[in-house]
This record gives sequence, structure tokens and C-alpha cells, in this order.
Amino acid sequence: MGFRKICYSFILAIALFSCGTGSSSGYHNFAPDVLNKNPIDLSNKLFFIGPQIDTLKMVIQADCDCCASNLAFINDSVFVFESLCLEGDDYFKGTYFNFKNMVFLKFHPITVSSIHYPGEDNETTWEKASDSVSYSLLHFSTLKSEWVIAASYGEDTDYGMCNRSISVEKYLDRLKFLGVYDRLELSHDLK
Repeated sequence: MGFRKICYSFILAIALFSCGTGSSSGYHNFAPDVLNKNPIDLSNKLFFIGPQIDTLKMVIQADCDCCASNLAFINDSVFVFESLCLEGDDYFKGTYFNFKNMVFLKFHPITVSSIHYPGEDNETTWEKASDSVSYSLLHFSTLKSEWVIAASYGEDTDYGMCNRSISVEKYLDRLKFLGVYDRLELSHDLK
């Protein structure tokens, strides 16, 4: 069964549980307690992601080109994903929901890319493309009392930890300064 079918089945199950008939006692939209409990509050969290985690220093290592990224959970439903490369960075937005130790990401079809031209006074050009909607699943766990995310793609796994060097607010300020915020049309999602 493909990931999309699993995701749709999961969403359908949530909808069925939450659409119970109302009663005269004033209770509406019954949902089992297990669906209402989210141990992870991701709002205003920024994660740095890479292919390795140093468990002694508790840091993510991303020493290769195009293997580092940032994932910002802007509020309780919107995220921004930034894939970092020497020759250009890609920016995505989307929506998410979490259930227990899993987070489901739905990527919006708009992709914004910056293209860097090394040696030419760091000149950057921008491209905006549209692709199909895509999905990703993240798993959360704790390591030495810190949240760690993991996303597996075949044989590869990327790990993420909270970025301690910059807050979500400063990160969004940087995206606004670069023009990414407007190019991704984030203001429409954050109303």
C-alpha cells in the first residue's frame, strides 16, 4: 500500500471519528482521546537537518553539498523547508499535522529557487516553479531529552534537531530580507 493511500486512510479514519452525531449534552465532534493528544508542540520551532547526528555533541553534521536543510514550523499548521546548496537554495512551503510521534508534511506545489553565481560578486537570480503536491513523513523521538526528527528515503535517513543558533522569528526575517517570503506567498498562509 503506497504512502498516499496510507495517509488518505489515516485522514479518513480521523474524519470518521471526529464527525460523530451531536448530542443534547452540548458535546460535538467526538474524537477518541488518542487522536487529541499531541505530545509535540511544533509551533515556532526551527530544525536543522542533515545526514548524520553526533550523539556526543548533540549536533547535526552536514558536511557535504546539498545535504543540509532547515525546517521551520511557523505556527500550528504551516511550515517552510529550505534545502541548502552551494550553487543555489530551494524553498518550499506546506501544511502539516502531527499525531503521536509522527508528523505528516504536505508540500505546496510552489518551489522557489535561488541560483548563486560564485565569483560574480555573489549575484543571485530567482526562479519559481510549480510541481505536483508531495508528502513526507517524519518520526520524532528523544535523545538526551532533546527532540530528534528522522525522515527515511529508501536506504538514506536524514536527522534534525532544534536549531539553537537562530529563532524562527529571525529565520523568517531572513526569508523576508531575501525576498523568499513574498515569492512563496507566505503572507496568504499566515492570515
